[in-house]
Parts: sequence; structure tokens; C-alpha cells
Amino acid sequence: MIRQAEVRDAKEIQSIAEITWKHTYKRLYSMDVIENFLQKAYEIERLKKSIQICSERNDCGFIVAEDEGQCIGFAQAVPYLDGLELSRIYILPDSQRKGLGQLLVNKIIDIAKAANKPHLYVYVEKENEDARAFYEREGFHTIDEIEDSALGVKSTLVKCQKQIS
Repeated sequence: MIRQAEVRDAKEIQSIAEITWKHTYKRLYSMDVIENFLQKAYEIERLKKSIQICSERNDCGFIVAEDEGQCIGFAQAVPYLDGLELSRIYILPDSQRKGLGQLLVNKIIDIAKAANKPHLYVYVEKENEDARAFYEREGFHTIDEIEDSALGVKSTLVKCQKQIS
């Protein structure tokens, strides 16, 4: 089931982020870089604030995928240019490749349509081939590449866009 995230979900979202980041990015970043990022980006009070803001606005979304009452994935989209940016989407490794990513993206598209946003954007690590293949299957097209050092190390991000209206 896909539903709006609630403040009470913050701890589970934090746990999903920790597990998926360590699984997904272990070949791209050192564990120190991953830990440092997780500590900052997924701090509980910061997560709660993001969830609260998105619950009060129609031009962003923070959603979770649930199975038997447990959160197993989440996605967040925020206003960006003429659309929304899919800024976070993570699913526990054991729950991947079961269609949940597509369900999360589709729900974010519904949010974008309701907010009259014609595009959905996402940035993905160039070397993250699984994620890039997923976004291509979902109809995203590469529109740019940028050099990034937000994590304290140099990397290349691919900017992708999906027309949704």
C-alpha cells in the first residue's frame, strides 16, 4: 500500500535510508561518506519537518510503501523548476524488483498532476546503473550531466526528466 508519510514514520524512514544507502552506494562511496551523509540528511527532526511540510502543501509529496503495517520504502518530491524533483526514493533491498518503485513514482506523478506540474526530474549517480535503468523504464530521459561534490567527494550526476502532462 502507498500512502502519505506521517511524522510517526520518521524512524522507519531513517532505517530504510540507512539500509538502502549502505547497500546501494557501497561501491561508489566510502562508508565514512555514507555515514556522514545519513547522519545529516536523515536526522529525525529534519525528517519530521520534511514530512510535515509535504503534508501541508499540494506541490510536494512524501509517501511511504507499506507491507503488513511496516514501511518498506519511501519517496519524496519537492518543487523544482516547472515541475517536481524526485529527491528521494528508496526501497529495502529485499523488497526491490517487485513493482514498488513504479508504484511510488506513479503516486508522485499523481501529486505533480494535481499541482499542475508538467515535469518530474531526478538526479542519479552516473555509475548507479540499476537506478538509471529503472528511471529509463519509467520514461525518464537524460537531459544533462553535472559534476557534484555535495558529499565531499567528486561524482557525476545524471539529470533526468519525465514529461507527465
